Amino acid sequence: MERKTYKAQALAISMVVLVVSSIIAISVYSRILKDQGLSVEERASAEALEVSDLLLDKLTVVPINTMISAIELITESPFDYSSGINIEENNNGKGDITELLTEIGINYNLSDMGFCKIADGNQYVVSIKEADENTPYEIRAGQVWSLPANGKSFSDDCSLSLKITKGDTNAGFLISKTYAKYNSSEEITEYREYDSDGMITYCFGDNGSECNNVNFLDSDNWQVYVPGNVINIPLNAASAPSGYELVDIRVKAISGNIGIAYTMGTNNSCIDGFRMIQVRAAAYCNGVYRGKEVLIPEKKWSNVLFDYVLFNGEGSM
Repeated sequence: MERKTYKAQALAISMVVLVVSSIIAISVYSRILKDQGLSVEERASAEALEVSDLLLDKLTVVPINTMISAIELITESPFDYSSGINIEENNNGKGDITELLTEIGINYNLSDMGFCKIADGNQYVVSIKEADENTPYEIRAGQVWSLPANGKSFSDDCSLSLKITKGDTNAGFLISKTYAKYNSSEEITEYREYDSDGMITYCFGDNGSECNNVNFLDSDNWQVYVPGNVINIPLNAASAPSGYELVDIRVKAISGNIGIAYTMGTNNSCIDGFRMIQVRAAAYCNGVYRGKEVLIPEKKWSNVLFDYVLFNGEGSM
């Protein structure tokens, strides 16, 4: 019998198998490298967020005015609220964050951190400035934001301009004002009784004519509010009831989360002491940048212990 061999065909098949195997091997290797890169990036991202959390935890244990006073002492100049300040910590000689922590009485060496170390070429950044009117302070349903005037005398051109943004489209909010009489020692001697004129409830209504939340049944008790519109509240003495002075203005979130942003006129003396300060901490860890921020009132308000209003969705009670 005659045997025929096909050496060329066998070689071609071997080459095809070799090429396919090489492609598969390269794909697997590329996938492994990509997964390793993603793992490294995720770890660096987590470390950067942890550094940001740690910095915010350390910086916010003291009143914001204490922090600003420490910054003025370090920079030897008045703090500019509008432009703010950026302070850094790196291995190129910048140690401003450690200096700030020391100045406010926090004894913590950032070089001792067990991850995202400065010595490895990483960097930390903290920025502090006044929050602008487009940066809302979020409060959850049932929580209260307060402007503690505490009988301060405002000039005639001072007014609180509130801008409420919707965290939840079906939310609403209550604006209430508290008034009292003060003696010569600036101590409260008498509170004004609650009055319906001092408590106004609003509901979000995107169309401007009815509430988004159909459970707000008693429409006469709700003013429809289009998110982002400005609510002006005078702060001068003439706007207060006769014989009383303004103690505080409160905004309570109802049935959902809301955001509150505000200004107090063009005169800096109006908002002096009542600013909302934005503190942002960030870190570069192995080339990955992550950060967090918090809003802190310049003048701290106290939690309202006995401020309960029932909203049962069934109308007036």
